[in-house]
Amino acid sequence: MKSMKSLSLVVFAALAAVVFAQPAQAMVNVSAVGSFNITTTHLDPSNPLLITSAGNGFGGGALVSFGLMPAFELETGALYTPFVSHFGAAPIEANLTQKYIVIPVVARFTLLPIISVGAGISYGVKSGDLTSDNSAFPFTGTAKNNLSLTGSVALRLPLAPMFGFLVDARYNLGLTDQSGTAGTTQKFNQIQILAGLNFKL
Repeated sequence: MKSMKSLSLVVFAALAAVVFAQPAQAMVNVSAVGSFNITTTHLDPSNPLLITSAGNGFGGGALVSFGLMPAFELETGALYTPFVSHFGAAPIEANLTQKYIVIPVVARFTLLPIISVGAGISYGVKSGDLTSDNSAFPFTGTAKNNLSLTGSVALRLPLAPMFGFLVDARYNLGLTDQSGTAGTTQKFNQIQILAGLNFKL
Protein backbone atom coordinates (compact mmCIF):
# COMPACT_ATOMS: atom_id res chain seq x y z
CA MET A 1 0.00 0.00 0.00
CA LYS A 2 2.83 2.40 0.85
CA SER A 3 4.45 1.71 -2.52
CA MET A 4 1.19 2.52 -4.32
CA LYS A 5 0.80 5.78 -2.40
CA SER A 6 4.38 6.72 -3.25
CA LEU A 7 3.81 5.90 -6.91
CA SER A 8 0.65 8.00 -7.04
CA LEU A 9 2.43 10.96 -5.43
CA VAL A 10 5.26 10.73 -7.96
CA VAL A 11 2.80 10.53 -10.88
CA PHE A 12 0.76 13.48 -9.69
CA ALA A 13 3.87 15.57 -8.99
CA ALA A 14 5.15 14.86 -12.51
CA LEU A 15 1.76 15.68 -13.98
CA ALA A 16 1.60 18.98 -12.09
CA ALA A 17 5.09 19.91 -13.29
CA VAL A 18 4.13 19.23 -16.90
CA VAL A 19 0.84 21.14 -16.65
CA PHE A 20 2.33 24.26 -15.08
CA ALA A 21 5.18 24.24 -17.57
CA GLN A 22 2.83 24.49 -20.55
CA PRO A 23 2.90 27.64 -22.67
CA ALA A 24 -0.22 29.80 -22.78
CA GLN A 25 -1.12 28.66 -26.31
CA ALA A 26 -1.16 24.95 -25.41
CA MET A 27 -4.42 23.24 -26.39
CA VAL A 28 -6.59 22.06 -23.51
CA ASN A 29 -9.46 19.58 -23.99
CA VAL A 30 -12.12 19.13 -21.31
CA SER A 31 -14.69 16.32 -21.46
CA ALA A 32 -17.76 15.52 -19.38
CA VAL A 33 -18.49 11.80 -19.73
CA GLY A 34 -20.67 8.96 -18.59
CA SER A 35 -19.27 5.43 -18.38
CA PHE A 36 -20.41 1.85 -18.80
CA ASN A 37 -18.11 -0.57 -16.98
CA ILE A 38 -17.76 -4.35 -17.38
CA THR A 39 -15.68 -5.84 -14.58
CA THR A 40 -14.21 -9.35 -14.47
CA THR A 41 -12.76 -10.83 -11.28
CA HIS A 42 -9.71 -13.07 -11.50
CA LEU A 43 -8.96 -15.45 -8.62
CA ASP A 44 -5.65 -17.28 -8.30
CA PRO A 45 -5.83 -20.13 -7.56
CA SER A 46 -9.29 -20.53 -9.08
CA ASN A 47 -12.02 -21.79 -6.76
CA PRO A 48 -14.59 -24.13 -8.39
CA LEU A 49 -16.94 -23.51 -5.45
CA LEU A 50 -16.85 -19.75 -5.99
CA ILE A 51 -18.29 -18.97 -9.42
CA THR A 52 -17.51 -15.52 -10.76
CA SER A 53 -18.74 -13.74 -13.85
CA ALA A 54 -18.65 -10.24 -15.28
CA GLY A 55 -20.64 -7.53 -13.58
CA ASN A 56 -21.87 -4.25 -15.06
CA GLY A 57 -22.02 -0.77 -13.59
CA PHE A 58 -22.48 2.86 -14.60
CA GLY A 59 -20.39 5.87 -13.64
CA GLY A 60 -19.11 9.15 -14.98
CA GLY A 61 -16.86 12.11 -14.44
CA ALA A 62 -14.57 14.53 -16.22
CA LEU A 63 -11.33 14.35 -18.22
CA VAL A 64 -8.85 17.08 -19.08
CA SER A 65 -5.95 16.80 -21.53
CA PHE A 66 -3.04 19.12 -22.20
CA GLY A 67 -1.44 19.29 -25.64
CA LEU A 68 2.33 18.94 -25.39
CA MET A 69 3.07 18.56 -29.09
CA PRO A 70 0.86 18.54 -32.23
CA ALA A 71 0.15 14.79 -31.95
CA PHE A 72 0.78 14.18 -28.25
CA GLU A 73 -1.13 15.11 -25.11
CA LEU A 74 -1.26 14.17 -21.44
CA GLU A 75 -4.66 13.35 -19.98
CA THR A 76 -5.98 13.08 -16.44
CA GLY A 77 -9.31 13.53 -14.67
CA ALA A 78 -11.62 12.01 -12.08
CA LEU A 79 -14.10 9.20 -12.82
CA TYR A 80 -16.65 7.71 -10.43
CA THR A 81 -16.27 4.01 -11.26
CA PRO A 82 -18.11 1.08 -9.63
CA PHE A 83 -16.41 -2.30 -9.89
CA VAL A 84 -19.25 -4.85 -9.85
CA SER A 85 -18.45 -8.56 -9.50
CA HIS A 86 -21.03 -11.33 -9.82
CA PHE A 87 -20.40 -14.21 -7.43
CA GLY A 88 -22.19 -17.51 -6.93
CA ALA A 89 -25.00 -19.22 -8.80
CA ALA A 90 -28.73 -19.54 -8.28
CA PRO A 91 -30.20 -19.69 -5.73
CA ILE A 92 -27.32 -18.09 -3.84
CA GLU A 93 -25.69 -15.35 -5.89
CA ALA A 94 -24.92 -11.68 -5.49
CA ASN A 95 -23.38 -8.63 -7.06
CA LEU A 96 -20.56 -7.25 -4.95
CA THR A 97 -19.80 -3.59 -5.59
CA GLN A 98 -16.67 -1.61 -4.84
CA LYS A 99 -16.92 2.11 -5.59
CA TYR A 100 -13.87 4.15 -6.57
CA ILE A 101 -12.93 7.62 -7.64
CA VAL A 102 -10.47 6.75 -10.40
CA ILE A 103 -7.73 9.18 -11.43
CA PRO A 104 -6.23 8.20 -14.80
CA VAL A 105 -2.91 9.51 -16.11
CA VAL A 106 -2.72 8.69 -19.82
CA ALA A 107 -0.26 9.66 -22.56
CA ARG A 108 -2.32 10.07 -25.72
CA PHE A 109 -1.16 10.03 -29.37
CA THR A 110 -3.29 11.25 -32.29
CA LEU A 111 -3.19 8.82 -35.23
CA LEU A 112 -5.82 10.51 -37.40
CA PRO A 113 -7.61 13.86 -36.93
CA ILE A 114 -10.41 12.22 -34.93
CA ILE A 115 -8.75 9.02 -33.60
CA SER A 116 -6.19 8.72 -30.81
CA VAL A 117 -4.66 5.95 -28.71
CA GLY A 118 -3.41 6.20 -25.16
CA ALA A 119 -1.59 4.27 -22.46
CA GLY A 120 -0.95 4.93 -18.80
CA ILE A 121 -2.11 4.09 -15.29
CA SER A 122 -5.32 4.57 -13.34
CA TYR A 123 -5.37 4.89 -9.56
CA GLY A 124 -8.69 4.22 -7.83
CA VAL A 125 -9.33 5.73 -4.40
CA LYS A 126 -11.95 3.71 -2.56
CA SER A 127 -15.26 5.41 -1.84
CA GLY A 128 -16.92 3.35 0.88
CA ASP A 129 -16.76 -0.35 1.72
CA LEU A 130 -17.78 -3.36 -0.32
CA THR A 131 -21.52 -3.88 -0.58
CA SER A 132 -23.64 -6.91 -1.53
CA ASP A 133 -27.13 -6.84 -3.05
CA ASN A 134 -28.05 -10.18 -1.44
CA SER A 135 -28.20 -10.61 2.33
CA ALA A 136 -27.74 -14.38 1.84
CA PHE A 137 -24.30 -13.63 0.36
CA PRO A 138 -22.87 -11.12 2.84
CA PHE A 139 -19.44 -9.64 2.49
CA THR A 140 -17.84 -7.67 5.30
CA GLY A 141 -14.42 -6.93 3.84
CA THR A 142 -13.07 -3.46 3.18
CA ALA A 143 -12.21 -2.36 -0.35
CA LYS A 144 -8.62 -1.41 -1.10
CA ASN A 145 -7.36 1.34 -3.33
CA ASN A 146 -6.77 -0.02 -6.82
CA LEU A 147 -3.98 0.47 -9.38
CA SER A 148 -4.44 -0.52 -13.03
CA LEU A 149 -2.60 -0.30 -16.32
CA THR A 150 -4.80 1.51 -18.84
CA GLY A 151 -5.05 1.30 -22.62
CA SER A 152 -7.39 3.54 -24.62
CA VAL A 153 -8.73 4.14 -28.13
CA ALA A 154 -10.72 7.37 -28.44
CA LEU A 155 -12.86 8.92 -31.16
CA ARG A 156 -13.56 12.66 -31.12
CA LEU A 157 -16.29 13.75 -33.51
CA PRO A 158 -16.32 17.52 -34.08
CA LEU A 159 -19.76 19.13 -33.97
CA ALA A 160 -18.48 22.73 -34.04
CA PRO A 161 -15.00 24.35 -34.14
CA MET A 162 -14.51 24.10 -30.34
CA PHE A 163 -17.07 21.45 -29.45
CA GLY A 164 -17.54 17.76 -30.15
CA PHE A 165 -18.63 14.28 -29.06
CA LEU A 166 -16.19 11.86 -27.42
CA VAL A 167 -16.27 8.04 -27.33
CA ASP A 168 -13.39 6.37 -25.48
CA ALA A 169 -12.96 2.58 -25.14
CA ARG A 170 -10.58 1.57 -22.35
CA TYR A 171 -9.17 -1.59 -20.87
CA ASN A 172 -7.92 -1.46 -17.29
CA LEU A 173 -5.65 -4.32 -16.22
CA GLY A 174 -5.78 -4.66 -12.43
CA LEU A 175 -2.50 -4.81 -10.50
CA THR A 176 -3.78 -4.60 -6.92
CA ASP A 177 -4.53 -7.78 -4.97
CA GLN A 178 -7.97 -7.22 -3.44
CA SER A 179 -8.02 -10.53 -1.57
CA GLY A 180 -7.80 -10.58 2.19
CA THR A 181 -7.01 -14.31 2.24
CA ALA A 182 -3.44 -15.60 2.50
CA GLY A 183 -2.36 -17.62 -0.53
CA THR A 184 -5.11 -16.19 -2.75
CA THR A 185 -5.00 -13.25 -5.12
CA GLN A 186 -8.02 -11.40 -6.46
CA LYS A 187 -7.66 -8.75 -9.16
CA PHE A 188 -10.09 -6.75 -11.25
CA ASN A 189 -9.90 -6.20 -14.99
CA GLN A 190 -12.33 -3.80 -16.56
CA ILE A 191 -13.63 -2.80 -19.97
CA GLN A 192 -14.79 0.81 -19.80
CA ILE A 193 -16.76 2.75 -22.40
CA LEU A 194 -16.79 6.52 -21.91
CA ALA A 195 -19.05 8.81 -23.91
CA GLY A 196 -19.80 12.49 -23.58
CA LEU A 197 -19.13 16.04 -24.71
CA ASN A 198 -15.69 17.41 -25.46
CA PHE A 199 -14.68 21.09 -25.38
CA LYS A 200 -11.50 22.72 -26.64
CA LEU A 201 -10.28 25.66 -24.55
